Amino acid sequence: MSARPTLIFDFDSTLVGFETLEALADIALAGSPEADQVRAQIADLTDRAMSGEIAFGEALRRRLALLPLTRAHIATLAETAPDHLTASVRRNLNFFQQHKGKVVILSGGFREVIAPVAEMLGVSPDRVLCNDLVYDTDDRVTGVDDANPLSQADGKPAVIHALKLSGRVVMVGDGWNDAEVKLAGAADVFYAFTEVARRPSVVEVADAEAASLDEVLHAEGLVGRWSFPRSRMKMLLLENIHPAAVERLEEAGYSVETVKGALDEDDLIAAIKGVHVLGIRSKTTVSRRVLEEADRLMAVAAFCIGTNQIDLDAASDHGVAVFNAPYSNTRSVVELPSA
Repeated sequence: MSARPTLIFDFDSTLVGFETLEALADIALAGSPEADQVRAQIADLTDRAMSGEIAFGEALRRRLALLPLTRAHIATLAETAPDHLTASVRRNLNFFQQHKGKVVILSGGFREVIAPVAEMLGVSPDRVLCNDLVYDTDDRVTGVDDANPLSQADGKPAVIHALKLSGRVVMVGDGWNDAEVKLAGAADVFYAFTEVARRPSVVEVADAEAASLDEVLHAEGLVGRWSFPRSRMKMLLLENIHPAAVERLEEAGYSVETVKGALDEDDLIAAIKGVHVLGIRSKTTVSRRVLEEADRLMAVAAFCIGTNQIDLDAASDHGVAVFNAPYSNTRSVVELPSA
């Protein structure tokens, strides 16, 4: 059995669903008449740094200079940071607990904000590599520790090289400075993590794009929440399936496409390519021909009482499960007035 890889995770927009400096701007600028303008400047600098247009260290200092940050602002974000884990990270907490000795957090962000999240994930402080803020005597943020390589350009590769990790090293992140870890030879593979933000220039140089942590774990042969990443499971829902159902399925990690009305046989055959689960009501006919043309179909969900619109024999022949909602009209029937 091969040794488990070391997984290095970026923090912002990877482990959590926010960019630290943008979140701090919301806190520090609350009520300021210039808040929208400053937020826009910070967001622009973040995007340019993450896309590789400007050096990370330059963008960091320029963003900090725009904000009247204090220790209290940092503490406010740190307190809520664990509540903002990305969905796929949250559902894979057991993975972090079981592999914490093989997990590193690498970030240009700030230790005070990252520490509570690292603790939740079971990552020890010595495996958290990030920037340290500098304060004046009035607890105002004046900058970061300039001696820390992560405050400079090319800091992430330098820090990982210095660790001298053995075995396979995997970098997971959403920004250009994460891609640089692989490009500089400090990691064997780089996954562009796109669950929160997708940056084309970063995806272009990545070994693979990962829409969730589940995809990374699956590709690396590691056991996560599911044996197959749900983001690769495509669902096609027809006939105005309730938006709440769509929301629930997307929150669970599935890829969901919806069509307002029913589809005739030819249109359904064209639409069902690559679909794993088909959801219908009573007006869509799932014929033997449709089932023969479906290349990935695993199940047909009838969001209604009957299944007469589905060729059950053909579904059985092709190993496609069929299920319905036998009690979907119970309330309506009960509420009918007595004769």
